[in-house]
Amino acid sequence: LHASHSIFQYPGRCDVPRPIRLGRGRGLSPIMPMITSISIGEDRRDNWREQASPLPWKEFVTKPWIGRRGPKDKNMTREEMAHATCLEGYSFVDAAPCSKEDSKELRGLGEYKYELSPDGSERGFNSVIDLRRAKILHLLSIADFRGTRAFLPFRSEDLNHNGTARLLGELDEATRVKANCSATLGKARHRDRRHLRSKKVTKHEKVPSDYIEWMNKYVDWKVESRLGYVRRE
Repeated sequence: LHASHSIFQYPGRCDVPRPIRLGRGRGLSPIMPMITSISIGEDRRDNWREQASPLPWKEFVTKPWIGRRGPKDKNMTREEMAHATCLEGYSFVDAAPCSKEDSKELRGLGEYKYELSPDGSERGFNSVIDLRRAKILHLLSIADFRGTRAFLPFRSEDLNHNGTARLLGELDEATRVKANCSATLGKARHRDRRHLRSKKVTKHEKVPSDYIEWMNKYVDWKVESRLGYVRRE
């Protein structure tokens, strides 16, 4: 899992797509990443392209996940739309805005863009919660792509805690190529080198009680559980 932007991938005729990218920061935990949200100021058109500011958590998780197209996108012909290569390699129907000219860099965050539904309709997601659910289901579907020899889903927080020995071992077995690097020990082994058993870890940090209540009620925990996440009591 990469801490970067998100791109839906699809099985080609014979090739496995490049790794899907999901989540930010410390992994895919549905609790904390939602706190670090951004807002694009809509009241100052000369400013929204340049600055991002924090949003209250409730506003962030309930606002529609929809980007805005600028003059460059709106003036494209159908032919140009069909063959456009947009920001980060998206197609025109997969992201808004598409054109670099319509997406000036947000200070400290990179270029402004929103990913759209992968069905080609140019519809946005109802919220970042719905986007996350779609990403998780898509990630798990890669196991069924033609040409996939092995599917090894690892959470970044687990690798950070337990080290990468298990990951490298499974990669060795799947590819039949011996790793030419050393595994990291992870925080658990640094604290106790006698600790041999790996452990899945979801670190809980202090967040508002109403935030936890909302997330417990509206997140699809059946889907989250497939990655090892559960409701917080």
